[in-house]
Amino acid sequence: MTVFGDGGIIPKQADPDGAWAFTAGLLPEHFAISAHPNPFNPSTNISYALPERATVTVQIFDAGGKLVTSLVQAEREPGFYGLRWHGDNQSGARVSSGIYFYRLIAKPFSGKETAIKTGKLLLAK
Repeated sequence: MTVFGDGGIIPKQADPDGAWAFTAGLLPEHFAISAHPNPFNPSTNISYALPERATVTVQIFDAGGKLVTSLVQAEREPGFYGLRWHGDNQSGARVSSGIYFYRLIAKPFSGKETAIKTGKLLLAK
């Protein structure tokens, strides 16, 4: 999935948490999340799409399932969003090379079922 399309989406805002939003003529049809580059070093861009207003959480887990860091915990309007993970934990320390998982949890305000999307990352030093 390419969240950014082919140049038709323009940055709209940058939030204090480092996330950015995009505007476009069309809104996404499904909840989605992706990361590039992957494998990565020193950082990767995580993009996610929301077809409707939702409470959003984006988290990183290690291969053992332990929470490494939470990147987003906020209410978001429908649209395309992105953020950058620099390979650090919640305390700001760099994590070691290895496999990590990113997860989007989106709880729609409409009351529809919570969407959970997960992907795999490889940090190669």
